[in-house]
Amino acid sequence: MKVYWTLKSIPELRDLSLSDRLSRYANAVCASRQRLTWSRRLTETFVFGGLPTGLVFLLGSLAGHPVLGVLTGGGIGGLILSQREIARVRRELQAANQDGS
Repeated sequence: MKVYWTLKSIPELRDLSLSDRLSRYANAVCASRQRLTWSRRLTETFVFGGLPTGLVFLLGSLAGHPVLGVLTGGGIGGLILSQREIARVRRELQAANQDGS
C-alpha cells in the first residue's frame, strides 16, 4: 500500500494548484463522510485509531515508558486513519473526474 504524506502526492490532485487542491480535497472529504453512517465512523475510529494507540500504550507501560507508548501509538493510529480517509477521498475524486469527463 502506498502511503500518501501530502496532498500533492495523491495522483488525482498532483497537477492542481494549491488552492484547487485544497478545495477539491475538502469537497471530496465532505462527500465521502456523508456516505458513512455514524456507527461505521465510530467503529473505524476505534478499530483503526484507538486500538493501535491502546495496544502500543499497553506495551509501552509494560516496558516502563507509557508516554512514549502513547506518542508512538497515536502516531501509528493517526497514520492509519489518515490513509483510510485518503482512500475514501480518492474514490470520490475518481468518481468526480469520471463525471466531469
